[in-house]
Amino acid sequence: MKCWAGLALLWLGSLQAAIIHHQVDLTDGEHQQIRIETRVELPAGSSEWTMAVWAPGSYLLREFSRQIESLEAVDDAGQPLQLEKLGKNRWRIQAPERGAVHLRYRIHAAELSVRTSWLDPEFALLNPASLFLYPSAHPQWPHEVELLLPPGWAGSHADLQRLGEDRYRAENYDQLVDNPLVAGRELAVSDFAVAGVPLKLVTTGDLRYWDNEQAAMALQQLVRVAADFWGGQPYPHYSFINLLVESGGGLEHNNNTVIMGSRFAQRTRKGWVRWLELAAHELFHAWNVRRLRPASLKTYDYQRENYTRELWFAEGFTSYYQSLLTHRAGLSTEKELLARLAARIRSLEHTPGQRVQSLADASFDAWIKYYRPDAHSQNSRVSYYTRGAVVALLLDARLRQQGRISLDDFMRAVWQRFHATGYRSQDLYALLAEMAGDAQADWLRQQVEQPTELDYSPLRTAYGLELVRTPKAVEPPQLPAAWLDLQLRKDSLVLEKVRKGSSLWRAGLLPGDEIIALDGYRLHPHNWKKRLKAYRPAETLPITFARRDRLYTRAVELEAAPLEKWKLEPVDKPKRAVRKRLQAWLTGS
Repeated sequence: MKCWAGLALLWLGSLQAAIIHHQVDLTDGEHQQIRIETRVELPAGSSEWTMAVWAPGSYLLREFSRQIESLEAVDDAGQPLQLEKLGKNRWRIQAPERGAVHLRYRIHAAELSVRTSWLDPEFALLNPASLFLYPSAHPQWPHEVELLLPPGWAGSHADLQRLGEDRYRAENYDQLVDNPLVAGRELAVSDFAVAGVPLKLVTTGDLRYWDNEQAAMALQQLVRVAADFWGGQPYPHYSFINLLVESGGGLEHNNNTVIMGSRFAQRTRKGWVRWLELAAHELFHAWNVRRLRPASLKTYDYQRENYTRELWFAEGFTSYYQSLLTHRAGLSTEKELLARLAARIRSLEHTPGQRVQSLADASFDAWIKYYRPDAHSQNSRVSYYTRGAVVALLLDARLRQQGRISLDDFMRAVWQRFHATGYRSQDLYALLAEMAGDAQADWLRQQVEQPTELDYSPLRTAYGLELVRTPKAVEPPQLPAAWLDLQLRKDSLVLEKVRKGSSLWRAGLLPGDEIIALDGYRLHPHNWKKRLKAYRPAETLPITFARRDRLYTRAVELEAAPLEKWKLEPVDKPKRAVRKRLQAWLTGS
């Protein structure tokens, strides 16, 4: 018996040491086909294999297994093994008596986003959650990834242990999923450091108009400010993986981020600041959401939704700080910062859904709503990014005016208390009450739990900033022109959306209706704006539209043009204490 027990322990030890090897062939970029062979030694008998259905940081079941083609299981000699599909992303494989299991399959990598995988003749972005199967019972086993690159490609990068040229090791499945890989014909790599911590900017795509060294110097300033804000850096190293692909978006990871932008981002001031703010947002996530997580996201379940009510804090507050830290790093002007914040307020106030859905509900329902917008979304939903950022702005003003703490202080206190354990909304309210009093905590709770109207007066009393709405400039002696909230599909008169409360809404028009005529006269995509100038607000006219090819006519009341520009402007002659608070907020002092 003792002998058998010893053998069993030896077998268990060898099982724990098993390594899952993935060979990833990227040579068929013309057809966007990634060929994968996964090999691992398993004990004889059946084992279950699975694939993730979502990628952390992007809260939607993306069903990555739908891209798998021609899956087969063979032994070392290439002989077929029994393979049975159990569900959308689960398989059972019968392992041989001796040797390894080999899984062979293809992935069609044609979705260019920060959370999926892409391959073409120029570059590849590999998000492991969307590529690799693994034995369901052994997420703790290490993985080794070998990339086979096309001839002429410059190389590859991943923030994993490098085993050799284009070969990497992850200690477990969590680490594998948390580290995307990038490779390409062109790969610009700029190294820099902050407080002795090594950092990289790795850029691929069209590099003709991109200065990687200039961007790396700007990122160095951002990292310095973020590290000062939090009191240090939480990662041993960090990479900004930057794809210039005329797309957008970013996705955070523990030790890196993937961001997408335009090859011309450095050619315009607006594009440059937008790129910097995106980088600042994802960098801030290295603390807030990657290590400082809602308790419900402390451990990821890759097979189903991980519900949380705290995305308003994880994403919304991060969106607020992306603009503020970019300014504090000296990379945007005060005018640009205030314009960005005013634009968020304008976007929020043009969203009727903020009076329907609370921030907590928007967070919880991200899995079924945020990433699946439709024509009615603006009327029934609110973005936890946008409203969360505006709530953070107002909370910061309220706290600074009160004089006990700032939102900066609160964020650092949340980090100190909860980064090891995770937090719930109730924990945040309780800590805020402890630091700033019940009134501030009650205010935050109300803004998060209820779809309430926002009061912007704290921006004036705290900082001397007035929220100003000005009409679009009209040259005298022109008379006020009529306006209709026509949100149209491109180059058409088909309604893309109908905003709740608008005159079209009241007249009963629906998304998908095609506007044919106004006041008995035909409208065209190129002249409807000009035609409206002939009418005055409050006039009621017949509007003709087609719905499923049938013509209808309804009476519609023309509106006045909305106040186009929203600005945060300093008031005249603010008090000294107000000026001092404004500067403290802008500089983080």
